[in-house]
Amino acid sequence: VGSSPFLPTVLVESVETREEKKRRNTGYRAWCRKYGSKIVVFFFLLVLLDKIDDWNSSQTWNELLPTSIQHDYSHVTKIDDLSTSEVNNWCYRTRPLCTCADPLEPDNRRIESKLWSHQHHLNKERAASKQEIDVLFLGDSITEGWVGTSLSREIPRAKEVPKVFRKYFDSPNAQYEGLPLGISGDTSPNLLWRIQNGELPDKLNPKVIWLLIGTNDFGNTWCAPEIVVVGIVRVIEELRLRKPGAQIVVNGLLPRSYNRKGYVMKGRPSFLGRKPRLPSLWRDIVAVNEELKSYARRRSNVHYFESQVFFVDKDASLDQLRIRKSLMPDKLHPSAGGYRLWGAEIIRSLEGIIPTRL
Repeated sequence: VGSSPFLPTVLVESVETREEKKRRNTGYRAWCRKYGSKIVVFFFLLVLLDKIDDWNSSQTWNELLPTSIQHDYSHVTKIDDLSTSEVNNWCYRTRPLCTCADPLEPDNRRIESKLWSHQHHLNKERAASKQEIDVLFLGDSITEGWVGTSLSREIPRAKEVPKVFRKYFDSPNAQYEGLPLGISGDTSPNLLWRIQNGELPDKLNPKVIWLLIGTNDFGNTWCAPEIVVVGIVRVIEELRLRKPGAQIVVNGLLPRSYNRKGYVMKGRPSFLGRKPRLPSLWRDIVAVNEELKSYARRRSNVHYFESQVFFVDKDASLDQLRIRKSLMPDKLHPSAGGYRLWGAEIIRSLEGIIPTRL
């Protein structure tokens, strides 16, 4: 029915509306007949792939293999006690992209990066501006995260973190005065070079040096667990040599996971060959932390600290141990909430080492 001068306008519009609805419904039913079954199959495949992903990730890279830390480093009392001569393999199992550096030597390969060099320069300036402070934080991106940046660039996930740091370590009401010196992506040899080249000047005298380093030795350069231990202990011995009056706290490696659901005992499977298969690192992280704990136990000025606030349930069985997404969204870097809980733990630990300034 078209427009007609003999029909009321309202009636014409009503008839047109009904015909439009009829055509629309007919088209919708035709679309459903054509694509509906395909959509159902698509969602079925998504669910199936999810289940396959869970199964594959739990099988990734023979997680039940024993850790490869074969030697005890708790006896080390000086740099010369450290050696890698009896470590047969520096690389993480069969990882093909291993670029592991000598854990006993400083590594400045990253100096060619303008962003890295800029952050190193900022760290040197900050270190030179202080003399007597309560706690100096040294490390990688997790330490740099305290100032809300990654390689000196502000990042959205850490936008609120500087407020947490100011509350705990940089305000008139803070119990302790702190200074964070971190660079995103750094390994133990990278940090060793920074310590020897301006980030720990003679005039800077912290009462406590809080060290968190080593996760990139696994995830970036793919070093074997034993090499990770040697690299961290090498850094600690350098700190003991340069600042003999300081108390050193070695923070155990924080949990990390490549599994999209955050299970630490599951890795990331290869998806249609587009992404590389990545392992669970948790058993090796635990092994490294145990070795660091044993090393610290024999030193009067070295303390071991471990945080478990990032787990959904720290008492869960090993296969159910999972990182809480709200506290560590990318399963590696803490959120502002994660830093808040971790920072509160750090304060309680410091109270047992040095008196507060309040």
